Amino acid sequence: MTDLIYPNLFLFLYDVREGLGESQEDLEKNRKRFASKFPEKLRNSLFKQDGAIECEYQELLTQQIEYFDDEFPGKGYYYPVRLNDTYGLIIAAYFLNNRTRYRTNSIPQLKNKIEAKLKDSSGQIKTGNLGQTWFIKAELANNKNPEEIAKQCCKELNIGFDWEKDFQGQGKLLGGTIFELRQYDIIMSDNIDFSLSATPPKIEEIHKNNHLIIALYPNEQTAKKSAEFNFDWPRLLCYLHKIFWAYAQSRYLKELLKKSAIEIQQYIQEIQKYQNPSLNLKPLQKILVKSQTTLYNYSINLGYFDSQIRTIEINLLNYQRRLDTIREKATAKAVENLLPENIPTPISELSKLTINGEDI
Repeated sequence: MTDLIYPNLFLFLYDVREGLGESQEDLEKNRKRFASKFPEKLRNSLFKQDGAIECEYQELLTQQIEYFDDEFPGKGYYYPVRLNDTYGLIIAAYFLNNRTRYRTNSIPQLKNKIEAKLKDSSGQIKTGNLGQTWFIKAELANNKNPEEIAKQCCKELNIGFDWEKDFQGQGKLLGGTIFELRQYDIIMSDNIDFSLSATPPKIEEIHKNNHLIIALYPNEQTAKKSAEFNFDWPRLLCYLHKIFWAYAQSRYLKELLKKSAIEIQQYIQEIQKYQNPSLNLKPLQKILVKSQTTLYNYSINLGYFDSQIRTIEINLLNYQRRLDTIREKATAKAVENLLPENIPTPISELSKLTINGEDI
């Protein structure tokens, strides 16, 4: 059964450009990681427009997008941007808009094309270290039931979602129906080394964060109209992923602070044993020297922890403002149903997270 017209598949990838306390050397490493997602011919020119200290939204290619140069039944492209301290990349694959109808089982073909562009020499698929979202967009054929088609699309994409468990809600935008699925949890375990000399874990060792949006439109007119929001999605999803990324970082920092606090209490107890001035104070001197490192790292991590809280607050505000922008651009009828009340905001979702089965 042919259910879709002009199906598009997008992958929004986000990488950290420059984190708090990172040096120019760190910036170059981050750029190298981001550039590795592109063909060799684009890497040398990718950052020529990336010189500003502050930059809300900067397209990194002078031609905006770079089309795939290999044979493919449809087309595809790269669209890289800088969003202040974050790099964003949209990789798109789609069939030509010739009104041909496609089955939902054509979606894996688009997915395979995108993933092929992200494979490294070992066959591993590169991901965004800050977060990523899969986005399916299509026009419905024959007035099909949007929810049933969305379920089929989710199944065909085959990235591990359980519709009944991971479905977050649906809303209306310009006559189209938008479905959201998310998997999020803190998966940090006791196997992580929290010692001061240990290398910090990768973000995927701290949290699980999978995100899918499916947008289905009833006709060609509304599908084309939705293109007006193409520059809103990269910003909106960036803010969302930064919220969850900062939350995951805060959970790791919380564990570091807890362990340092235990050591500090032990030092205090040992120091209290030397209240008598007649005692040999050389052991006390050693304790004080050892405690300096712990106190120093505790104060640094406390500052980082506070920074992650501010990151959550700032990006939640930006997220809400971007939603307001979308509402202003949408028609009055679409505005009423853009985001149903039962879809949780990122912060309310965070309140339901657990660490090792325990509520936070």
